Amino acid sequence: MRRRNRKERGARTIIALFFLGWLLTAFRAGAANPHVGTTGFSFLKIDAAARSAALGDAFVAAEGDINSMGVNPAGLATIGRTVGTASYTDYLLDTQLGFVGFGKRVSTKNFWGAGIRYISYGKLQKTDKEDPTGEGLPSFRAGDWALQLCLGRAVSKRLFVGGALKAIYSKIESYSSDGYAIDIGLLLKVPIAGLSVGASALNIGFIRRGYSPGVQE
Repeated sequence: MRRRNRKERGARTIIALFFLGWLLTAFRAGAANPHVGTTGFSFLKIDAAARSAALGDAFVAAEGDINSMGVNPAGLATIGRTVGTASYTDYLLDTQLGFVGFGKRVSTKNFWGAGIRYISYGKLQKTDKEDPTGEGLPSFRAGDWALQLCLGRAVSKRLFVGGALKAIYSKIESYSSDGYAIDIGLLLKVPIAGLSVGASALNIGFIRRGYSPGVQE
């Protein structure tokens, strides 16, 4: 009984620390940059996985699906086997979106995953003040990529936590930018059949190099 009580107290402590860290991170980010969440690598907000996109991104409490690495990495801890996924979307206009992911259970508590997502904006026409139609100018391409490594861990039979590291790269014509970010997540199976509760904080990071020297987009 005492051992069970210690586990329950430990689980409650982890949940409380997670939400406290989540709130502090959001507060500090908003205080440092009033435009937080509105600029910089906005393609990360587009869900590239078919199943979670079909659910309107309401996937934060999903269990047993490798695609949860893009929404809540804690969900990876509920997968019991080696899995992989790939998706492709012919998005708006000439935009193409894709995602490839792979994961493997390495112990009874830990599940590792890796994924890469990309978005290609197709061929774009260069213009300038002298040639606003761009008829005499060459075209160029633009795209964004993100590589992520994830870990999901079972704290108990009902509580799961997860995290991810992301390396992000963007290129527009001859200009490029890169940055790094982390995801953190929590998943709790409540004592009601078929019901889980999840929470995550995504894309917490910084831009290492902007498109222009000294400018952090």
